[in-house]
Amino acid sequence: GVEGLPSSSFVSRPQKYLIETNPVLTELKQFLSSDYLLAGLGYDPEVSAKRLGDGLYEQRLVQQAVVARTGQAFIDGQTSNEAQFKYLMNNAIASKQQLNLAVGVSLSSQQVAALTHDIVWLEEHEVNGEMVLVPVLYLAQADGRLGPTGALIAGNDVSLIA
Repeated sequence: GVEGLPSSSFVSRPQKYLIETNPVLTELKQFLSSDYLLAGLGYDPEVSAKRLGDGLYEQRLVQQAVVARTGQAFIDGQTSNEAQFKYLMNNAIASKQQLNLAVGVSLSSQQVAALTHDIVWLEEHEVNGEMVLVPVLYLAQADGRLGPTGALIAGNDVSLIA
């Protein structure tokens, strides 16, 4: 057979990530990953539990969650997926002690209510029969950001044309 590129841009690997972006797409740039969060919390990312995906995959997941929850690509003035991911992880590192957060464990409703900033937290979920750490977006005071219809009221340079 001819050795070529995998048919998918994501391939399953038995190493650090369940889903890893095709290396051809990532060799030019190291994508910020949850290694940053784990290191900031005092863990060694190399020996931590397997992650759902590599840095690019995690950033896409978080970006999709932000759009789904807020209706906009970025929150709090962030301008790139990577900057937003780092911002959310920095907020999580800063919130860990005050809220008694534990890696792998979902936030309780009390912890969510006590959030003062939006965060990304690593939670353990079963995917394809494997336990992996998945980045989960939590929005602070989410109720106050939504209009009475559940629509988000936010924006930069908004022009309404009637």
